[in-house]
Amino acid sequence: MNISLHRMTLAALAEMLVCLLLPRLFAQTENTAAALSVVFEKPGTRHEWTLPELTAAGFDLPSDWSGYNFLVLDMRASTREKFDLRIKDNGRWWRLMVYPLQDAWLRACIPLQYYRRPDQQGVDVAALGNKSFETFFLGLTGARAALTAISALGVEMADSFRSPRLEIRNIQLTREPIENKLLETGPLVDEFGQWISDNWPGKATGLEQLRTDWRAEEQAFASPIKSDNNNFGYGKFGGFANSSVKPMRATGFFRVEKQDGRWWLVDPEGLPFFSTGANRLDWGWPTFVHKTTFRGRHYNGRENMFAALPADSVPMRNPWLLKGEPGVSFHMWNLLRRHGEDAAWSERWRELVFLRMADWGLNTVPSGAAPALYDNPRAAYSFIIYDLGVQDGVMGMPDVHAPEWEARVDAAARRQCAPRRDDPWLLGYFLGNEPPFPRRESLVVDAILNGPATATRRHLRGWLDDLEAGGDTRERRVAWVYDSYKRFLEIAGAAVRRHDPNHLILGARYASPNEELLRVSRDSDVVSFNCYQKAPAPKTLATIARLLDKPVLVGEFSFGAAGRGMAGMLPDSIVPNHAARADAYQHYLENAAANPAVVGAWWYSWVDEPATGRPDGECYNIGLVDVTDRPYPELIDAMRRTHRRLGDIHAGK
Repeated sequence: MNISLHRMTLAALAEMLVCLLLPRLFAQTENTAAALSVVFEKPGTRHEWTLPELTAAGFDLPSDWSGYNFLVLDMRASTREKFDLRIKDNGRWWRLMVYPLQDAWLRACIPLQYYRRPDQQGVDVAALGNKSFETFFLGLTGARAALTAISALGVEMADSFRSPRLEIRNIQLTREPIENKLLETGPLVDEFGQWISDNWPGKATGLEQLRTDWRAEEQAFASPIKSDNNNFGYGKFGGFANSSVKPMRATGFFRVEKQDGRWWLVDPEGLPFFSTGANRLDWGWPTFVHKTTFRGRHYNGRENMFAALPADSVPMRNPWLLKGEPGVSFHMWNLLRRHGEDAAWSERWRELVFLRMADWGLNTVPSGAAPALYDNPRAAYSFIIYDLGVQDGVMGMPDVHAPEWEARVDAAARRQCAPRRDDPWLLGYFLGNEPPFPRRESLVVDAILNGPATATRRHLRGWLDDLEAGGDTRERRVAWVYDSYKRFLEIAGAAVRRHDPNHLILGARYASPNEELLRVSRDSDVVSFNCYQKAPAPKTLATIARLLDKPVLVGEFSFGAAGRGMAGMLPDSIVPNHAARADAYQHYLENAAANPAVVGAWWYSWVDEPATGRPDGECYNIGLVDVTDRPYPELIDAMRRTHRRLGDIHAGK
């Protein structure tokens, strides 16, 4: 039974009557004025309401929520930026991060399970932390609330610009889920994937405007470009041809070398190389439109959010990266408008990508790019090894103790590495992405012990039952996680080297690695980690230098500005506008290059994420180009300016 809590006090004797009238009550409340309206005037603004204050506002909430499974809000936010939805339970505040659609009345049915316990469904940090829904997405925080003694609710926006407003006109608790939906008439997204209710300089008003802008960019590439605009001093493979660094040995493949206390990548010609690139260099994330199931969750159709959808004849209804799920990539639709729908469109797109990279000073195609960029490459590229059992494992831990697992890894390396062993453009291989173990070791162990009967579960059980070694303690559980992951790295790394001895192993793109994770990473040639901060994390870099003395590659960093239907980014990567994005890029990359251990840093990502969210919900303004395939000029200018200086900066000049 759902108990409506909107603008009324429920008496126990009237409960049956309320249940009978519930459908009518919903119809009456959808168009009423907001009872709560808050403005986040500056970053860190917080609003809190005790239960008596909420009752006075018309929301009569109980203090014990143990009998409820969902918190339902009818709300409207003027920004896509996240706010923390805070609940004070037993004297302590707990929070989830909520990213609602921008400037639209919507219903958000928030599962209370994410307040009660950390999630264990996901193989990497993003899959564990992001939960998508039709009208919002959640960022999880590892909350562990009993929800038995609620005394207050609150909202907070840590990163607010332009004084965004949040309005709430209905709050209720339910045992069963209520549909997440728009409470107003759509659409929200135009035919090009742009947010309709927002306006900004350069917003496309029609296809002719886009074609004019696209032609202008292509004509600029077709005409001679001034040397001071595109001359970054790169050699054939992207190394610094005019560097003051002493010549290094050329082997025909990429390698690493430490010279005068500074680590360098060395390109196949022996030139010092500092790697710059943009992740997800592909045709854009799809966004859910029709009814579907993804990662075990059912999604209702969202057709009413979109002004137009591609016809069935357009060859991108189900993009390859969704593996058949009913999604639409508006960026890919715009690419087809730009390059045509014939079989050669992707070749024309590929040519434009390499022209842009040369003009912007990018010398690397990071892993996860469109496969077309690996064929006959014109820039260094990296490759992530798939089918190592991570997707089938528990919280990113494959069944590493199963006898058949080693054969599976060897087959995967033979299939993916052997054909590339003689490719001079290949920088190296990643063995994974953001394993979620640090600070979640107990969750990993519990998930395995409560999971299916596997060889790894038997090994874990034997480890914990070994009383002579110390038995079942927190320390032993943590030790087992990293001992098993060390086995993964060693066996996977050996398989890669067996089938391709010529290229680097670049690690597994860690997220906030701890010392335990770094200690088991000694076999990698390069330590890679993703770092969404103002500059590469100095403590992490110092720890890597102390424990490993290996070169470091920053696999992901980014900065975003909320607006145009999109959220900014993670907390330390949000900036107020696009000029600030440009300044932040230059600051980050110059700080990276100044560190003697860092040999590259890659932006995330090539194109903005969809305003209505990628499959896991993310909707960040983090592209070098927007959904219509037009570059952000401020950011591109900063890239050109910065990349000309990187060789001298990393050389210590």
